Amino acid sequence: MGNLDLFYSNLNLPPLKVVSHGIGQDSTFETERILNSDIYREKNYRNKDVIFAFSDTGKEKEESYKNLEKQYRRVREFGYDFFVLNRQSGYHSESWATLEVQMLKNSTLVMPGKKSCTDNLKVKPIYRFINAYCKSKIEKTAIRFNRLDNIDKPWIKKYVELSGQKIEVFIGFSKGEENRAYKTLMFQAQKSTPEWMRDCIEYKFHLIEDGVTREDCIEYFDRSGYGPVSPSNCVWCPYQSKAEIVYNVRKRRSEMNRLYIHEIRKWEKDISVHGERKNGAFSRVAGESIVDVYKKHKSDFEHLSDNELYKLTLTHGHNIAHGM
Repeated sequence: MGNLDLFYSNLNLPPLKVVSHGIGQDSTFETERILNSDIYREKNYRNKDVIFAFSDTGKEKEESYKNLEKQYRRVREFGYDFFVLNRQSGYHSESWATLEVQMLKNSTLVMPGKKSCTDNLKVKPIYRFINAYCKSKIEKTAIRFNRLDNIDKPWIKKYVELSGQKIEVFIGFSKGEENRAYKTLMFQAQKSTPEWMRDCIEYKFHLIEDGVTREDCIEYFDRSGYGPVSPSNCVWCPYQSKAEIVYNVRKRRSEMNRLYIHEIRKWEKDISVHGERKNGAFSRVAGESIVDVYKKHKSDFEHLSDNELYKLTLTHGHNIAHGM
């Protein structure tokens, strides 16, 4: 890019702000604040190139995809760009095209204690996109992903250089999740973290800054008439609450059956490699299956109707005590 530095220096690029949208409660609440409050928008998003980006695991819940459609439409009608990244977009790697592609490729599960699905299906695709978006703004071309351009994110670096400000990325952590924000910042500060991420990205945790809890988000959706919003975890999330597991077996039986097949495939691999079964999809107990976990907790929720149980699943989250 060195030969074009003189040309680039004449560009007048605004600071870039990215709303990393998980189509769950926190990011939907933030989006509604942006769209509905002039004061809030002026304070946090004024004089910036604001874009929204969602990265698809391929296994979001049906109601989450419906919320995505609603959010996409509202954001676009307001005048902001909203980019949906899926396997067809090119920003996911081949081995992580979707969650199920990875499971089929390696006879594995997404298991408690590991964040590889979030990193590979959410974080990495969004930053690959941001790099391509920056290139399109600098070179005034269509947004196209090029894997060679993606190495060390040169266009993110160039955009920050030309705009004079770091790229702000909103992350949907609410009050009570300060530890998650702290871990994000600590990871960013590590020497092993890529230079572009350390030097060019500034995370924004507006919900924590404003003292907004997950309960506040849920109450807002109810009070405003927006309607219930499901947490952002996918239908195969290993961190599901007991209520979610029972609800999913009740109402999403085909998805749970399919996950059970992956559980069996993973155990067949375990036996061939380790001589025994290891973790299941929802349990750290060796050999404990989805069926076992469901039977263990089924009686806890038998008194609840499907609608009552669904409302309980809306409280999934690190900062809602009865959610887990």
